[in-house]
Amino acid sequence: ISASNLFRALSIMRSWMDDIYTTIDNNISWISKVPAGLGFIGLLTLARRRYWLVKWRSLASLPAEVRSGQWAFRVRVQRCDCSTDPVPVELVARHEPVLFNLPILLRNRKQDSSSDLLKLRLAGLNKLTTEGLNWLQNRLTNRIVRVRVLQLVSNDTVGLCAIFQWRLISWHPLSYRCIAEQLVASGLAQRCHLDAEYSEIENSSSQHWKALLGRLEVAENEAKRRRLGLWRPPANSNRASFLSSLIGRLKAWWSRRNRDS
Repeated sequence: ISASNLFRALSIMRSWMDDIYTTIDNNISWISKVPAGLGFIGLLTLARRRYWLVKWRSLASLPAEVRSGQWAFRVRVQRCDCSTDPVPVELVARHEPVLFNLPILLRNRKQDSSSDLLKLRLAGLNKLTTEGLNWLQNRLTNRIVRVRVLQLVSNDTVGLCAIFQWRLISWHPLSYRCIAEQLVASGLAQRCHLDAEYSEIENSSSQHWKALLGRLEVAENEAKRRRLGLWRPPANSNRASFLSSLIGRLKAWWSRRNRDS
């Protein structure tokens, strides 16, 4: 690089910087209002997301917006009370608001007890395999998940919920993946059909329930097509079919041989 080209590049950069400084000087009044604008936007966000600061210690204390499925909230799973029998799959979790980790709110964590645990039932599942139970315990224990309540059952002590887990960018809605959908798509669980209990779901949560049923149906069809988990054929099925066809051919050959003789 020659000295003339270097001098020319430096002069161009200097002119650019002069233009930037001139623009800042001409609009300094507007630039000084940027922090105030950001603060106002933050207050509006907190006003809309007022549940970021509220900690619920029981399902009975949930507001109407949360019960109807309009709002989703975060919980930290403590344990999985699951079984391989066709019974509900329940998670025992504790509500953990988004801003609950702030230093000013840490003193509330000392008040946590066993009475603060929430019982959440995975909606849409009818059967869970042993591999599915292990997957749930390894994937969800002591992890934060996102919960959308569809219905409160058992005298408002158990929540029938659609549960989601974060992927990649946690704040983007497309980064959530439904736990029940993952189990069904992997063949680790079987979806349930609409029965008397689920037919009681009404109002706005019904659209979330219908959407969940649609995703589970697609996931189950994909698992059947790929023959995963519950839909995997037995290991000896091909051998048994081969032996039965071989025996049938031998019988046919023996009968033809006897007729010819």
